[in-house]
Amino acid sequence: MYRPFLLFPGSAFGTTATPQGMTAQTLLEVVANTMPQFDPGSLKPEGYNDVTAYILRQNGYPAGVMALASGATRLKVAKIAN
Repeated sequence: MYRPFLLFPGSAFGTTATPQGMTAQTLLEVVANTMPQFDPGSLKPEGYNDVTAYILRQNGYPAGVMALASGATRLKVAKIAN
């Protein structure tokens, strides 16, 4: 199970995500399954893509040319590292 505090910016994000082998796809799944706090799964897929992109940007990952999309090969292989 991935720890919720991973979603906040700072050194804990990469330090914790790296040993867990978290990928961008896994992060997207965590976001989709746990947010919003009182109604998980209630956003449209684009909303979860936007939240995940925001979390990545806040933690120093550059924006890509294409929008995030769940299940995309590039998300499955994009490891989060510190």
